[in-house]
Amino acid sequence: MPACCEAAAQALVARHASLRAGFRHESLSRAVQVIVPASVAAPWRSLDLSELDGAERERRLAEMLAQDRAERFDLSCPPLLRLCADPACRRRSIGWCSATITC
Repeated sequence: MPACCEAAAQALVARHASLRAGFRHESLSRAVQVIVPASVAAPWRSLDLSELDGAERERRLAEMLAQDRAERFDLSCPPLLRLCADPACRRRSIGWCSATITC
């Protein structure tokens, strides 16, 4: 993945405190929101499916997306998002997953 995409993701996380939010509850009567420093690394994964043919690439991408959706976030370890890029996949070059929290 181009370095510019990683830099853009890092800048996004650094600029928006809400993307660096997590929740702590240990030894507390209720959970509290915490914001980690802007220097926290954006969780970035690179996926290279360029050696696969079209059908196999789609199958492997669907499998990876299903695994990613099933992976839980640890709410005490922000940032609560994951980024993944496949430079060979023109339609979905960057994937974004974040925790949805309801009260």
